[in-house]
This record gives sequence, C-alpha cells and structure tokens, in this order.
Amino acid sequence: MSNPRGDVTVIGLGKMGSALAGAFLRAGHRVTVWSRTASRAELLRQAGAVVAPARRRR
Repeated sequence: MSNPRGDVTVIGLGKMGSALAGAFLRAGHRVTVWSRTASRAELLRQAGAVVAPARRRR
C-alpha cells in the first residue's frame, strides 16, 4: 500500500536518526526503523514506526 507522503526508512537510531524518524512520523510518513540496539526503536514503535527485524549473525 502506498503512502502519498512517501515511505521512509531510517537506519541507525542515535541522536540524529531518532530525531529524523520522529520528524518523519509527525509529518505523516510511514516510517521503518532499524537499530542494532533494539531498545532505541521502542519509543518510535509506540509512535507508529515499523521496526525492521535484526539480521541474525552466524
């Protein structure tokens, strides 16, 4: 399903990535986020972001 505002993916949820993802969510974009530290994605998930699964290491 397409979002007229566009879909956005943010990789890395440090200070800048978290701020960008939050701004995109507030602007109405559908946002997917990924971070090596899963806890950093939790607030964004609660705000409506989709959290991409971590890749399993071998």
